[in-house]
Amino acid sequence: MKMSRKDWPYLLAILALAPSVIVALEDGNRFMAAAVAGMVAINLAAWRFESRHPARARLVVHLANAALAFLLARDYQMQGRRGLPWAWAAAGVVFLLAAMVGQGEGSMTSGNRGRAFPSKTDAWLSLTLRLATLLLGGGAVAIVLLGGGTSGSRVVLALLMAAAAGVILWSLRGTRYVLEDDRLTIEAGPLRWRLAVAGIREIRPCRSLISAPALSSDRLVLAYGDPLRRIQISPQSGAEFITAILGRAQHLQRVGALELVSRARD
Repeated sequence: MKMSRKDWPYLLAILALAPSVIVALEDGNRFMAAAVAGMVAINLAAWRFESRHPARARLVVHLANAALAFLLARDYQMQGRRGLPWAWAAAGVVFLLAAMVGQGEGSMTSGNRGRAFPSKTDAWLSLTLRLATLLLGGGAVAIVLLGGGTSGSRVVLALLMAAAAGVILWSLRGTRYVLEDDRLTIEAGPLRWRLAVAGIREIRPCRSLISAPALSSDRLVLAYGDPLRRIQISPQSGAEFITAILGRAQHLQRVGALELVSRARD
């Protein structure tokens, strides 16, 4: 069977979790053994039917793997087992990142809804966000195994930090603008904005660093709706995006290479 990138998290979970069933049984922890065995079965089924289940199901499986990995890390630490706590905490971060990256890839490839324009990405911003991802992921590993607090509080904090890292990575891989016949959908990680093409009043180029569904300071400002609202985006090919919008919005006219305004009404 040919392996794809989406298969590897399942294989990792199966190979890592299966021996933990035996360890839990040897320790007399039947509840943990049952939980781990159940996740092994779920990962086997998810792997087998990968092409049939939606991206959301993949997300749930990977998040469940992450939660179980953090619980195992804390459990092994309390037992004084060397090496295993760190290994499982790291595995938890990997599963969380797999969940978010999988969502990003699903967003980039899901359906033939329209023409997709990926976001332009500034190198400095990409580096900054990737460093933030590493720091949050590393912090999630450390918080499970270091510092004070109860087992539950550590796991929750680690999950939040690792989830934040995953959302950042998801945004890096899943920011794009999907143009359909009558609608523009702006996707930035887990966030969505839906604009009616007929409601777009004007588009103008700008350079900005304010928070927006854009990964570059080289942006386009879309004015839309009633009352008038604005949103900034950064399609990789601004000229192609403008041409595509113009082909669907007869009420707009080009007044510059990257600038559209509403036609004057008679």
